[in-house]
Amino acid sequence: MSRVCTGCEPYGERAPLDVIEVMPKTTPVEFFQQVSAETAKVVWPTRRETLITTAMVFVFVFLASVFFFVADMILRVGVTWILGYGQ
Repeated sequence: MSRVCTGCEPYGERAPLDVIEVMPKTTPVEFFQQVSAETAKVVWPTRRETLITTAMVFVFVFLASVFFFVADMILRVGVTWILGYGQ
């Protein structure tokens, strides 16, 4: 009977241990070299792209706050009218 690993495959299927790939251990130095290599592959945004994106976030936050302020005022007036408070 071959040894099996339970929980190694999705949905509880069983796989023989000799089929399972074992990842090699990585030293801290190798890890940071890999992190540095992956970071070098990143395409960083330009200063202009960052400023435009930031401005768009501020504009949409302002528009959302105006929308919710108006919606809140309409609901407040409606609820006050329905319940008859403040007469």
